[in-house]
Amino acid sequence: MKEKKGFRKKHVVLAAMVLVLGAAVYLNYFVASNTPLTVSTGEAENDAAVTTTTQPLGESVFVAGTTAPSQEESYFDAARRNRASARQEALDILKDTLQNVKTDEATQQEAIAAAATVAAAVEQEDAIESLLKAKGFEDCVVYIENGNAYVAVKAASLEQAQTLQILQVVTSQSAVKADAVSITAVE
Repeated sequence: MKEKKGFRKKHVVLAAMVLVLGAAVYLNYFVASNTPLTVSTGEAENDAAVTTTTQPLGESVFVAGTTAPSQEESYFDAARRNRASARQEALDILKDTLQNVKTDEATQQEAIAAAATVAAAVEQEDAIESLLKAKGFEDCVVYIENGNAYVAVKAASLEQAQTLQILQVVTSQSAVKADAVSITAVE
């Protein structure tokens, strides 16, 4: 009886880790899609001539008030980097679970299944991104998790035909249902 209680506890812990991982990937996506934080600088001494400029945090300002040229990373590059980082963290957790001597066989099998799910999502995301670029979209990033797909496409706006085209690619390359696909245009 005591063995079953420990078995259940390990399953609950593994399930919680998978949920936390999913939440982290989801939050990374939405945090990366927000505009950068800004600070107010350059206030004049007298109240009559106050001018305020905003700039992203951490950007250099020269004495003349101009900003240093930045090696701006695109939204899509940052999103891919965040996605890869979150996935690597998840795989590290799963690897630690597999390497733990105290982990029972069933928990190890669940960790292997979770790693296989992550690997399948990575393959599907890459295939969808490649196909969307081949269909004429300049850039895009795709997240697949928990039966949902989040697609961000570089465009000022999307026409209905483009949205349907994206939806068709996502549903044909993954097990995600059409009503579980979220498409966002990013400039």
